[in-house]
Amino acid sequence: MPFPVNRKPYDPRQPRVPKGYSGGGRWTDGDDHGEAAKRSEEPSREADTADSEPFIDRAAGAVVRSEYATPDHEGWNERHTVTLRDGSTYVFEDWGRIQRVYRNGEPAGTIEWTESGPVQQPLLQNVYAGRPQPGRVGILAAALSLWRALNAARHWSEGGKFAALTFDARALRAGDEKGALPAAKALTEEEIRNYCKKVDTVQRLLDAAANDVNALNRPMTPQQYGTKVHVGTARGVSGDSNLRAEPSLRKILQADPSMTEAQAEKSMEAPYGERGTIRIDVLENVDGRSKLICVYDIKTGDTRLTEARIREIARIVALRYPGSDRIIIIESRPRILRRLK
Repeated sequence: MPFPVNRKPYDPRQPRVPKGYSGGGRWTDGDDHGEAAKRSEEPSREADTADSEPFIDRAAGAVVRSEYATPDHEGWNERHTVTLRDGSTYVFEDWGRIQRVYRNGEPAGTIEWTESGPVQQPLLQNVYAGRPQPGRVGILAAALSLWRALNAARHWSEGGKFAALTFDARALRAGDEKGALPAAKALTEEEIRNYCKKVDTVQRLLDAAANDVNALNRPMTPQQYGTKVHVGTARGVSGDSNLRAEPSLRKILQADPSMTEAQAEKSMEAPYGERGTIRIDVLENVDGRSKLICVYDIKTGDTRLTEARIREIARIVALRYPGSDRIIIIESRPRILRRLK
């Protein structure tokens, strides 16, 4: 449900309550330390109503606080503040199709969600400040925590929005988080179908694979169940020219430590088998020209998408589609309940 918010537009230069005061680190309307501390201790109707319940990403040590504007709000419509373990803060602010990202109150980048996909806009330097803009180290962790929060919100609400994680695969593969500008955004079903044309096809194949595994009517561990669903989905994907199922490089190397990475990459061309607990992601070459790639992160349990896994996905996409501009990752789960034994 939407939460009412302060109608005043967000100013990234807005000061904070200093450390050592009650409420230290919070945004404040004034720059006087004593007054700021005093105000932070006073009851505030805006503070009570602006934030949704915070999402705690325990594995990452991050906290995500989300704000949702009322329909008549003239500024941003969603604002998500991610505080990382080291205390750094990232704000992902949605103005319709425009998404602005701030790091510790300073601009870190802008993404425009155009009809054909997310496009990163040039970051203008602040010529008046006389210093370069801050880097974006840690932005991948922040975007991933936000993506987890948005996925959790989708699970809590029937018919919720899709959580989309996006970044530049080539930049991330090169270790350039600044150039990759990872971000996460909640998209409607209509929006996700516009970007990822095969989302319904992948869901149907995933549900069919889960049905087939249930039909085996025999006990299995969660890992065995997950592997069979992944492999069944991969087999269903093989008949679509714009879809490609990719096993996890990391899992291949774990299954056979004697293999080199080059040998593992070559083995990915082989038919899919139930080797260990190999995970399968489904890649969609959206327009057939390898510019926008949608990655369906197949999930059957509680395994979390990690930074290492994202970098691996970036590597695989760069390997398969070297001309790709940007990636969208969405989580896909079977709608068919697992039959328990």
